[in-house]
Amino acid sequence: MLDGEALLIVVAGTLLASLARCGFRNLFGAVHAGFTLIHKHFDEASNRAALARIVRSIEHSGPLAVESPLPPDPELARLLESYLRSGSPSAMFSMRAAQQKSSEARMSEAANVLVVAAELAPMFGLVGTLYSITNLAPAGAVNTLETTMSAIATAVTSTLYGVLLAHLVCLPIAAMIERRAKLEARLRDALLEWFASQLTSPVVTAAQQPKIRGVA
Repeated sequence: MLDGEALLIVVAGTLLASLARCGFRNLFGAVHAGFTLIHKHFDEASNRAALARIVRSIEHSGPLAVESPLPPDPELARLLESYLRSGSPSAMFSMRAAQQKSSEARMSEAANVLVVAAELAPMFGLVGTLYSITNLAPAGAVNTLETTMSAIATAVTSTLYGVLLAHLVCLPIAAMIERRAKLEARLRDALLEWFASQLTSPVVTAAQQPKIRGVA
């Protein structure tokens, strides 16, 4: 079942063809998005706790004097930093809209690369099959039957690897990237709405100076 030559043809061919069609930046983005799937999921509890601490600090000293750490999620942290610097919820939500548009574009590009790879993988399975057929009973072979059977096995496994790579790797990962992005977007939006609902619009004096910690 394991044929290194067939696997190399299918995987390397699919990778190179995807690179040629989609470009290095998009291919790297897809690989990065795939690897992030194995990382820890968006931690709603810790981000909500960070937002709650910021709300209490705002109620006590105003948005420009908050000393509580920003949320661990980088995107939420940038949004909160924007609010704490400006004191404007509308500016925060405007930044969120732009942020979401950018995230959706990156997700779409990553998923599209994997869909393209899924289209190409069976084709390179066929390439592996054709390559193996050319090795059927080569002239001067010592054991013609053994050589022929080996070539047929490589031809069959090449086709199989192409189908498996497309339908058990590329397409599932593309779907997982989309689901993860949509779920995290909903969680961020819900937390942001909750944060906005907790604001009491404290009076900010000119003497209050920003004391915001860096983005997580």
